[in-house]
Amino acid sequence: MLESREPVQIFCAYALEDAAQFQPLKTSLLMLEKKKRIYVCYEHNIPAGAHREQTLTAAIEHAAIILLIITTNFFNSDEQHEKMIEHILQREAANDVHVIPILLRSVNWQYTPFAHLQPLPADGRSIKSRNNVDEAFTEVFDRIYPIIDQLAGQAGPEQQGPNRKRTFLQALRIDHSGFRQGRASSFVGRAAELTDIQQHITELQASGGYLTITGQAGQGKSSIIASFIELHDPGSIQHFIPFNPGPDHQVTLLRDLMAQLILKYDLDDIYVASDHRPALRDFFPKVLQEVERKGGRELIFIDGLDQIKEDMDGIRDLSFLPLAPPAGIVFVLGTRPNDTLQPLELLKPHYMYQLPNLSRPDFDLLLQQRHIQISPEMAARFYEAMEENALYLNLVAKELAQTEAFTPEEIIQRVATNPNNIFTLSIDRLRRNRDFWDRVIEPLLGVLLVTREPLTLRMLKDILALKDAEIREGLQKLGGLVMQDGQEQYSLFHLKLQDYLKQDKESVRKDYIFSLEEVEAWQAKFAQWCAGQDGVNIWQDARKGSVEQERRGYARQHYVTHLYEGGVDMWPRLFQVLDEGSYGHGKLQDDPSTRLYAQDLDLGRKAAAWSEWGLQDGVQRLPILWRYTLLRCSLTSRVDNYPDAAFRLLWLLGREQEALNLIELLSNPSRKVAILLMFATLLDKQLTRESEQWQLLLRAREVIKSIESSNERAEALSKLGKALSKAGKWEEAEETWEEAREVIKSIESSNERAWALSKLGGALSEAGKWEEAREVIKSIESSNERARALSELGGALSEAGKWEEAREVIKSIEQSDERAEALSKLGGALSEAGKWEEAEETWEEAEETWEEAREVIKSIESSDERVEALSELGGALSEAGKWEEAEEKWEEAREVIKSMVESEERARVLSELGGALSEAGKWEEAREVIKSIEESYIRVEALSGLGGALSAAGKWEEAQEVVKSIAGSKERARALVELTNALNVAGKHDDALSLIQSSWVEAKTRKDALALFPMALGLIPAYPQLGMELFKGFAWVDSFLLTF
Repeated sequence: MLESREPVQIFCAYALEDAAQFQPLKTSLLMLEKKKRIYVCYEHNIPAGAHREQTLTAAIEHAAIILLIITTNFFNSDEQHEKMIEHILQREAANDVHVIPILLRSVNWQYTPFAHLQPLPADGRSIKSRNNVDEAFTEVFDRIYPIIDQLAGQAGPEQQGPNRKRTFLQALRIDHSGFRQGRASSFVGRAAELTDIQQHITELQASGGYLTITGQAGQGKSSIIASFIELHDPGSIQHFIPFNPGPDHQVTLLRDLMAQLILKYDLDDIYVASDHRPALRDFFPKVLQEVERKGGRELIFIDGLDQIKEDMDGIRDLSFLPLAPPAGIVFVLGTRPNDTLQPLELLKPHYMYQLPNLSRPDFDLLLQQRHIQISPEMAARFYEAMEENALYLNLVAKELAQTEAFTPEEIIQRVATNPNNIFTLSIDRLRRNRDFWDRVIEPLLGVLLVTREPLTLRMLKDILALKDAEIREGLQKLGGLVMQDGQEQYSLFHLKLQDYLKQDKESVRKDYIFSLEEVEAWQAKFAQWCAGQDGVNIWQDARKGSVEQERRGYARQHYVTHLYEGGVDMWPRLFQVLDEGSYGHGKLQDDPSTRLYAQDLDLGRKAAAWSEWGLQDGVQRLPILWRYTLLRCSLTSRVDNYPDAAFRLLWLLGREQEALNLIELLSNPSRKVAILLMFATLLDKQLTRESEQWQLLLRAREVIKSIESSNERAEALSKLGKALSKAGKWEEAEETWEEAREVIKSIESSNERAWALSKLGGALSEAGKWEEAREVIKSIESSNERARALSELGGALSEAGKWEEAREVIKSIEQSDERAEALSKLGGALSEAGKWEEAEETWEEAEETWEEAREVIKSIESSDERVEALSELGGALSEAGKWEEAEEKWEEAREVIKSMVESEERARVLSELGGALSEAGKWEEAREVIKSIEESYIRVEALSGLGGALSAAGKWEEAQEVVKSIAGSKERARALVELTNALNVAGKHDDALSLIQSSWVEAKTRKDALALFPMALGLIPAYPQLGMELFKGFAWVDSFLLTF
């Protein structure tokens, strides 16, 4: 189903002794891995717990390219390595793999088993014999890249087999082994805690559920989770959230977890086809259900939930966690006890495990492992001073183990008042060489503090303009303060260290290395590095494998983020980059989903809407906020303009993945459901794609949950039930129709309820569920709607050749005009079927019924009911071809309308009562009365009126609360405009500006943005230049979209 090309699989064979000798080549390959062009399996980097021989065999079998790192060590390895060489020779002899020997060191090449192959470098001289080793590695990579490019270009639909699927899924997985093993290495003792965790997991496994391990930073959450995994199953499903995950990390997390599960249980990869959070969130429970159906019992570890960034609305979205996991599925979560815990309380079953402090016996064990001998009294003082915190106790043990360290008494004096001072000891030791500190150590810490992802040694060298040896020495001196992952990239080892390094203006006595201004300065330095020299276009690829390409790859992801984090002095540059346009065009070409560029525009909006600008500066930047808002909303709404035929055409052309990704950009969930059902229908007769059809139907069901309107949700459920029945999923169809009935019961408006029941009845009849359809239609309260629905049911029965049932249904129609029309149509259907006598009989009955309808209408006294009846009779007569009589009835209806006096409906009365209460200052009573209005459009009007009354009374906060509660976006926008105008008239320009800023930042679609635009017009009399600048924003957005 996946249309995009998948990574070329590469296997790299080498002797363990040479693992660190070809790092430049690894770095070059890593750049392609990040772009998902390739997936590399290294011989000596097999995940812990994996079956080594089986993993190597599979990697060699699936590889399209095999790289051999040749030294004398390569041919003098163990027996398993020799077997691997034989396997590679067999594949090479079959002529279905590219085997590329790379001469790292000199060997007698002509006597090796691979002497018949052309090695690299092409001149036969080994890399290490060259004067410039880096140039030699570059030459090698430049020879390998065309082969990768050729193989990637060959990847087509015919390769969508198991190997292609596996390669795609492997590319989504994240290797957590480096972080996990690093955390596990600092773990000691805690046998009781591990036993408690195991017991809670065992208790939860029968039903499925959640175990949340909570504790303050440094308490050892990550370490105990990592150790539990290492002890029980290093191959378990796991995700460790990085310290700076960036926005929308839920996408990466879900694709990683689901890829692991899909590979383990051989599930359909459609679950991870999308890169949109809502789709992945909805599919995750389906993957877990598939695992349960296959008898799987899984522990799923997610550590660092508190590090997920808040969305623009200030909410940390954890909705991707299923409310009730299937039996046998237990999530083990790690988080600090902050606001993250609140949404977790909804998860069932759920056990919250408060990780206790490191025990005193475990601290003694830690000292023993580090060969530290101090008195029990001194150990007790340290244990108390470090607040029993696992991280601090581990760090103090490291300090005590330093040969040149302070004495235990000196250390205890430093940390007695603040355990965070343990970092100060390490920093003070590093500062002893002041020159090296100033030139290398402090800059390294500054860069690692603000980086958005781990950095390679080459990137650190390029950013800081230092020598390779200086960087390596600096990292070596930093020791345990930095962490190296499995891809030889560096980052700070813990959040506590991040917190220590930077100033906290809320804690004035806290030690720190970098002031807030200095942190912003490092952000600015990073932004300058991202920008490069001489305005180089970061969207153009540099030489493959170069550090310049690494820089451009990083800048594409994080340039705007560093400009924003660089603070107010960098924001003019931020605005300049977004305004100029080429950056945005490049970002959209790199990520056509618009998701990443939308995040950049959101940062621009946040900067433009900064609450501390003040009135003058805030008004001056309002045009900037407007154009970013309009562009972001226009990009979001762009797909809304595509006709349904365009989606269908994409699907029929085989561009299914593109079509599915575009669906996720639709802002209207009802339309999204309709197109998903259209795609499912296109797969109706393709037996080999039943699984894909099922996933589309499941996705439609999840999207339906997001439809706010009850009647639209009921209609969507009705259609889904019909699609499920056509797909042979009868049980699921029945469940869906039952859910539709329950939704319909909740609809307050009788008209909307009748309409929804009519749609459900129609869906049931189309599915051949005649009796169920009839029962649903009979429950429709509105006689007119019930008559129409029965008429349609009669028509469906006649089309199915069920003549007697059709006649019976039609005769039950109460309205004579509808019954007459239905009988006329039934007569036509009978005649077409050659049933002449029955047709004649039916037409005669229809004529009699027409006459009955005319007599009934004459007896109606109510003007509005008579108008409705005459109009409907006219329509029925025209449908039956009785044009003159139809015209007569419509003219009669026009005459009645002229004499009509509009009746007071219940909703209108309630609306007037609400208005009277608000005029009397009974605000709460008014709001309660208005909330009870059934007709939504009247309720919206009444709430708008209440908001206006509150603002007129100067109750600005209450007015804003009421206005924001209005359900319809159009009506809410109109009320916000009126409220803003009232604030401006009252001279409250600051409050008006704040309301404009918050409303524009929250806009989601172009329609919303345009409806909210007039909010700014009330400021123009006070700031005349504002009008022209706002107007220019429209032209800027149009120009951007036209040139893209």
